[in-house]
Amino acid sequence: MTLNKNPFVFPLLLTLCFFALSLLGILHHEIWLDEAHSFVLSKDSSSFADLFVNTRQEGHPMFWYLLLWLITKFSHEVLAMQLLHIGISTLSVFLMARYAPFNNLKKTLFAFSYFFFYEYNILSRNYALGILFVTCYLLLICRERKKYPLIAITLLLLGNSHFIGLLLSLPLTLVAVLLLWREENQTSPAWLTYGILLTGFILGVVQVLPPENSIFSSVPRPGYFSIDRLSAFTVPFKAFYHFPDLSASYTWNTNLFTANKFIGAILAFLFPFVLIKAFGTKPLSLAVVVLASAGISLFFYLGLMYGYTVRHWGFIFLAYYAAVWLQYGMDQTQYQIYLDRVLPKYFRTENKSITKGLFYSTLIIQVMAACYAYTLDLNRNFCNAKEAADYIKQHHYQNELIILNGYMSGAAVSAYLDKSLYYPEYKGWGSYGKWDTKVWEIDKEELISQIHALNNHQQAYLLMENKSFYPSDKKETGHVVFKDTACSITYITSFDDAIINHEQFQFYKITYE
Repeated sequence: MTLNKNPFVFPLLLTLCFFALSLLGILHHEIWLDEAHSFVLSKDSSSFADLFVNTRQEGHPMFWYLLLWLITKFSHEVLAMQLLHIGISTLSVFLMARYAPFNNLKKTLFAFSYFFFYEYNILSRNYALGILFVTCYLLLICRERKKYPLIAITLLLLGNSHFIGLLLSLPLTLVAVLLLWREENQTSPAWLTYGILLTGFILGVVQVLPPENSIFSSVPRPGYFSIDRLSAFTVPFKAFYHFPDLSASYTWNTNLFTANKFIGAILAFLFPFVLIKAFGTKPLSLAVVVLASAGISLFFYLGLMYGYTVRHWGFIFLAYYAAVWLQYGMDQTQYQIYLDRVLPKYFRTENKSITKGLFYSTLIIQVMAACYAYTLDLNRNFCNAKEAADYIKQHHYQNELIILNGYMSGAAVSAYLDKSLYYPEYKGWGSYGKWDTKVWEIDKEELISQIHALNNHQQAYLLMENKSFYPSDKKETGHVVFKDTACSITYITSFDDAIINHEQFQFYKITYE
């Protein structure tokens, strides 16, 4: 039985390889704030109603939190979330490897591209759901006999998996609606499909709208003509050609090709023309990738979210994935008339060299980026939270009072300890950051005041995120960094060698007099 004769051999081999490497990856990956936050929020929600209330500050739909809420009923281990996540990613890879209408090399390159293999796989967030639902949509939309209500359900799920998934669902919905309009033998009523699509959009919007007391609504935005704002339009190029700038002191979320702002601006300006030429004879593919790129970039430019990084603009790469699938899986000739009205003739003639060049240059660079990130993660802590938590457990401090100064990074420590911490920023106990907390950080005087107020303990331990108790502290175990009539604070150790540079910790012992 040869590989070509059995349609399951290659998909199973690729899927097995993907899963094995993913499993190895998560066993060496220490979760950070964004991963841990969703996990502990879901774990500490006692009921579905509680989960609904707790996610109101998130700016994300509930679907991922709901899955985590269900699995944490059986296990509080971080690994349970990670296994669920790579399970979702692995299913997506199998479906692509089995049903995508392109050759095995292209399937392999997609499977091990940066977003598929690392950012949306090893890091456990709600992004993997986006790949799964886009893949299911493509499977259904490219069938000869289309079941539009099922297509609409996949779009509903995509729009309710991530807030940028909602943006990506719009051009995919446009394609589905165009096909539905031309469908002559539709067995299901059109109103059912439209009803599901509208319901999904409304649910997605309602869930991602932040409440007025959200911390993110009060963050200042730069001016509309500032470099920070205008850089949003470099996002499509960076989504395709992602490779970290290895010359930077901190490579996470950097891009080698746009490190020089002048060169980056030129590449970002030229890239849309390359994209249009590559898909100029495939109207539906072009509509998906161009509208998604423009819509997501505009969303960032308008400042409708707090910050955006590689993981966010990866949805543009998912749009490209969809465009390539549609390019090979659907006859788009009858829609060429729409392009004839808006595109110059040059862009409406196929150039296979540009199409192939775009594909292979993009995917090869992404595979290289995935290999770099993956091997770096194997060899270094991604985040220091697990190391800090392991140290606390090894020395049997986990049942003591743990104060974490820097609640933005407390979730991962809490997840690994499976306990609540005391956060001075909002003067209370918790596991995850509350995004209605207006105080980002407190000064030393306020911290000391709260340490004094907790003197019903004989001793306590203090983790400080990204700073020493005093900048001039010597990192010597046993060195007393503070002492007054109520307590003394002694330096113990540091956890400061991780890929994520904003989750470094100093560890202190507090002894009450």
